[in-house]
Formats: sequence, structure tokens, C-alpha cells
Amino acid sequence: MWRFHLLCFGIFLSTFAAAQQETTDDVLCEEGMPACKCDESADVCQFSLVISARYTFSRYQLTENSTQGFVYNIINGEIQSLAAVDPCESIECSEGSFVDGKSYRPFIAVNGQIPGPTLIVSQDQTVIVNVQNNLLDEAISVHWHGMFQRYTPWMDGVGLVTQCPIGVGASFRYIFKAEPTGTFWY
Repeated sequence: MWRFHLLCFGIFLSTFAAAQQETTDDVLCEEGMPACKCDESADVCQFSLVISARYTFSRYQLTENSTQGFVYNIINGEIQSLAAVDPCESIECSEGSFVDGKSYRPFIAVNGQIPGPTLIVSQDQTVIVNVQNNLLDEAISVHWHGMFQRYTPWMDGVGLVTQCPIGVGASFRYIFKAEPTGTFWY
């Protein structure tokens, strides 16, 4: 009986030591960054994605969770504020999101942009993606197209099929292994 306990304790210690040696790269993936790359030597890559409602032909004040937007137009090929005084001259604002360049309409943004940032990882790295749903009236999920999700089918992100949707104001942490190699979309 004693030997069994010592053996289990030894396995626990070696597992704990191995977990501490794992390297994690908390990748900074801010608004306006088109790509977010994880260090190739890291075992774990962690990203944060914020899902929010935005409007085309608008720029937004860059403060945490800001929904303050300002409407712009394209006149003779130049972006111009519809306000008498451009509010983004005195405060820090996002770049304009013009998408199709034709009309003012809502879209769902990932980290303030469409399309969302490219997440660059190496094969077999563990990927952690923290998703915050800042939409006001819609539950969401993120589906990782083409990822095998072997041993983690509940991380596939198909709402009401492999997971419950992420509720309004809620967050969810996706954890999966990056496989196979290639270019995929979410």
C-alpha cells in the first residue's frame, strides 16, 4: 500500500514539473493589428479576441470597450468626417472600416476590424483563444474551419452543435492543438 502511494506521488510530481517547464506566449493582438504571431519556440499560444458590433464608414474612440463611433464619408477619394470638426483630431481613434466602400451598415468586428486578425501558430502548439462577446443582443461562437479538433470536439465552435453559444457579455476559452498545417479561417 505504501509503495502505491509513493508511486502516485512520484507521478504527480513529475507531471507537475513538466507542466511548469511548458512555455507560454501571451500574444498581444490589439485592435488594428492584421496579424498576431506566436513565438515558434512556445508550447502554448494564447490570444484574446473581442467580438463587437461596428458600423462601416465609422471610426471609433480607442479606449477599453469603447462604443463611441464617429461617421465618415469618402469624398473625392479622401476620408472626411461628417461632423463640422473631426473628433478624431483630438482623441485617438481606430482606422475607418469601409468594407465595401458603398454604404453605411452594421458588421460584426473581431478586435475592431473585419476580417479579424490572422492568428499565426506552428503545428502541434497548444492554442488558447479567449473570446469575449461584446455584442448587445446576439450569442456567438467561433468555428475553427479545417482544424481537426482530435480529442477536443467540444472546441470546434459550432453553436448548438458542439458547444453552447457564448452569451451576451460572456466569454469562453477555446483550447485545442494546432493541426494540421495549412491556412484556415474562423
